[in-house]
Amino acid sequence: MTAKSPIKCFLLDHGYTSQTSGPCCRIDHFQKAWFRPHEKLVSNYTTLHQHPHYRMIKSTMDAGEWHPSCHDCRDQEDKGLESMRLNHNSHFKTAHDTTALVHLTIWTGRECNLQCRSCHPYCSSSWSQEFLAMEPSLQDGMTFTIDVAEQQIKQSRYQPDDFSSVKTVMLTGGEPLYNKDCFPLLHLIGDQTNGNCHLIIQTNCTIAMDFNKFPFLKKFKRISTNCSIDAIGTAFEFIRTGGSWAKAKRNLESYIEAGIHPSFHMTHSALNLFDTIVARRWLEQAGVTDSKLQTFVRRPQHLTYSILTSQEKLSFQRWFDDQNVGTEDRYLLDTVMSYDFDPHLRERFLQYMDHTKTFHGLDWKEYLPDLYNLMM
Repeated sequence: MTAKSPIKCFLLDHGYTSQTSGPCCRIDHFQKAWFRPHEKLVSNYTTLHQHPHYRMIKSTMDAGEWHPSCHDCRDQEDKGLESMRLNHNSHFKTAHDTTALVHLTIWTGRECNLQCRSCHPYCSSSWSQEFLAMEPSLQDGMTFTIDVAEQQIKQSRYQPDDFSSVKTVMLTGGEPLYNKDCFPLLHLIGDQTNGNCHLIIQTNCTIAMDFNKFPFLKKFKRISTNCSIDAIGTAFEFIRTGGSWAKAKRNLESYIEAGIHPSFHMTHSALNLFDTIVARRWLEQAGVTDSKLQTFVRRPQHLTYSILTSQEKLSFQRWFDDQNVGTEDRYLLDTVMSYDFDPHLRERFLQYMDHTKTFHGLDWKEYLPDLYNLMM
């Protein structure tokens, strides 16, 4: 029998994230470590590579088999989408002989000023009040509770390593620029790499890059923003609740003017069903590049495409076919059509829309008219 080729993953070999204390944020085993008090925790790249679960993942992938912990990338690739693994393998095309840390993701915590519709208290501190005001049936759709979020923060303290081989650092949150606790670590990385390190800030575009306010920015010779934008205009303001599209647009323009290269990352859900194509065209024309990573909401389930009936999906297909999109955008239609209708989730979605109108004063009939007209 011919041996299987190893499943190579750059992040598995050269990555670390304090968000999960694992190789990347898509592996949830390390993220739930506090439920297993007997298990040794990891706090940096060195201790990660000594961890028995990491070694199990690594040996399985080297043998050409997907380890269950890496199901997220496996599922993405099975659908023909660009996974986190493929994205980073492509980005880091040059082989690295080093066994050192090359890509570091720093979770800065859950401090955030927005209450995005597909988010939850784990990723946004400003979601807490709304979460407590929600009906229990809607809370059940959230991935994490506030208590779990606080536990995660305690587990995510990063113990410094040798950063001299680091090529990229990704800041994620929450909104990363709200948490100053990580700034000393960024100064240290900038010093140890002599600034020859690409700093990428995952941002909601509500904060301008101020080199005087954030002096660590001066340490890095290359800075990019990966902007979380799922739609433009009023749809942006509904989905990214609490955000202003006019302000986000101004900040995008200021990033470009400052030489901070912006890219965009979309989170696909039923909410932006009719908005992603228009948004992508606008962003690319504005000089904001596509990060190529495709994220589809899995939780809460009432924002997935399972809320759409077969007839509604066929109507969307007819609309989609009229948009003159390229073959590279067919992934959206294929994904939408792959979901089975769930009447229970549809009922919960409508309940969630009522809640959003009551709590935020946002009526989806006004902000998402195409989706409203499809479903109502």
